[in-house]
Amino acid sequence: MDQGFYLMLARVSKGDIDEMKRIIREDESMMPETREEIAALTDAEHMVSTPFTSFNMCDECAANPRSPARDISGRFEHFAREIDSSLADEIARHQWRG
Repeated sequence: MDQGFYLMLARVSKGDIDEMKRIIREDESMMPETREEIAALTDAEHMVSTPFTSFNMCDECAANPRSPARDISGRFEHFAREIDSSLADEIARHQWRG
């Protein structure tokens, strides 16, 4: 997603840093137009929310129980359960699973 956003931002601003800042500050909408932008955003659609974190993982990491993303997720889940198992259950219930 970040890659697609950056590609659109660079195109719309024509690479001008001050214009990039203005676009971000004013929350100007942008639409993907180039093949590269569309591909970057399409790839982002296949991301899966990583439980107990604020980041996403790709399908490959989601399917691999030994992936770095799954490892970090497991550590944070363990930490939440050590604090209070009902807290961990509540977090799990309210997280979007993608």
